[in-house]
Amino acid sequence: MKALLKSLAAIFVSAAICAATLELCACGDKVDILKAGESPDYQKTATNDSFEYDAFNDHIAIVSYNGAQSRVEIPSKIEDKPVTQISANAFYNCNEAIKTVVIPKTVTVIEAGAFTGNKIEDFKIDGGSSSYIEKNGAILDSAETSLLAYACGSKNESFTIPDTVEEIPSGVFSGARGLKSLVIPKSVKKIGTFALMNTGLTKAALTGVESLGMGAFWNCLDLVELELPECLMQISSPESVCQNCKSLKIVKGYDSTPAERLIKAEGVKAEYISLG
Repeated sequence: MKALLKSLAAIFVSAAICAATLELCACGDKVDILKAGESPDYQKTATNDSFEYDAFNDHIAIVSYNGAQSRVEIPSKIEDKPVTQISANAFYNCNEAIKTVVIPKTVTVIEAGAFTGNKIEDFKIDGGSSSYIEKNGAILDSAETSLLAYACGSKNESFTIPDTVEEIPSGVFSGARGLKSLVIPKSVKKIGTFALMNTGLTKAALTGVESLGMGAFWNCLDLVELELPECLMQISSPESVCQNCKSLKIVKGYDSTPAERLIKAEGVKAEYISLG
């Protein structure tokens, strides 16, 4: 089982960009279906010096970045059409040379997983945007209810998730080794697949989380203590959640939940402390 989990890790991380539904399907397949007939507005996929993009009748969707500039400015127009979307996977595991991504106010859709596994140090959102804001290295919707992306190369050592956010999406903090402290409010009910994988967190307290995704803390090498709430009822593949967290010493949780199973992860020698 452990070997299987290892082999599935890369698959699930890339699959996280498919959608919030976490369907295990190929993102490319979804795009092909969309282009084949579900979107009659689709015209073509094209490239310029910096981007691959999908052209529709009245807008442009960024598919990927092809350049190697440290500051990437997404244009507000391509082919005289507004750039309104950054598609899933557009900056997945992007070039380490990229330090800043500037997003124009024309962008109204940032798909899940658009920036998974990035090395970006900061985002800049056009001040005229009514759809998104940047906050301490993160992109959120303007109402601060959805966490869309995090600059995983940020020099910020701490981040506080707004108490209006209900989910930490799949892979959103993946690779944020500089992130040492993350305040997760009680409003957060779900942590997605590999959401905090390979971060620099030393402690984590999940006060309101009800669902914890596969490999959520995978390879968090500095994680020493993890506290799980009584409301945690669903853990996807518990033995994978803290796999390879070699510094983990203490897992606190409630006996009515699957919390104790986390210490059975490969590479973990932790003590389980019952909270009741």
